[in-house]
Amino acid sequence: MEQRWRQRQRTLLAFAGLGWLAYKALQWKRQANLAGRVVLITGGSRGLGLALAREFAQVGCRLVLAARDAQEEVLVISCDVIDQE
Repeated sequence: MEQRWRQRQRTLLAFAGLGWLAYKALQWKRQANLAGRVVLITGGSRGLGLALAREFAQVGCRLVLAARDAQEEVLVISCDVIDQE
């Protein structure tokens, strides 16, 4: 029972931390020009991490996404769509 309570506490603290980070990210978005900045997002393949990645991408940030599961991996390849080669 004690272990279950500790796990719930950790989960709540993690969500509180993610909420705070999301709040700060929105503040930064409103206050500063983030275009060209590099943003590292853990858990960026789904959920809140993915939502944050989309928001940062919209303001022109360069993204580094990390995920625990290789199936959730995001692969980015640099290319110029105008150049046919």
